[in-house]
Amino acid sequence: MTAGVVRVPGWVRWTALAVAVLAALAALAAITANRIRSGPGRPAEGLFVPPAGIEALADQRWENGRSFDHGPLAVRRWQKVERPRDELEQSITVHRSGYAALYGFSASDPRINDREDFGDENVHDAPLAVGVEADQALIYCRGIPQPGRRDSCAGWVYWARYGSYTVKMCYREPGLDAGRFSRIAGQFDAKIARFLAG
Repeated sequence: MTAGVVRVPGWVRWTALAVAVLAALAALAAITANRIRSGPGRPAEGLFVPPAGIEALADQRWENGRSFDHGPLAVRRWQKVERPRDELEQSITVHRSGYAALYGFSASDPRINDREDFGDENVHDAPLAVGVEADQALIYCRGIPQPGRRDSCAGWVYWARYGSYTVKMCYREPGLDAGRFSRIAGQFDAKIARFLAG
């Protein structure tokens, strides 16, 4: 008996190639999704950062305002004791997965509602002047800017996604400029990132 070359049918070779490509794609997807999919392992309550925990706001006196929890959404508010109209509000939504939060970050973009409430001309994005740990983040002004100062606003919003959480921080202080709010957002972000890493 002579040893010969075994011929493998073409469909078997193509099937093996397809399986190898699918396995490689699955491995790549798992590696990529690891950062997106981190599900809610931590309770939302730990993500709130009271004003005393934000260095740029800690030197002022604050009192607790209204707060509520409704399903996956939780909201906390604080007002300055001396100027109760100056307010800090944080809302956190816990999503089923990182993918759901990724969708929620785009679909629930608060700029959409704010443009309806304040008008397109009174809602504008600003550069985030500090690096943040969030997977996605932006800041924008809402309210009528002071005449001649497009970087100054009645209220600012930080909108971000951390794994399976979307987080919104609104700070109202008339005349607050983009640079100062960006620093406040950066300090807020650092606390959240530290909590999620721990």
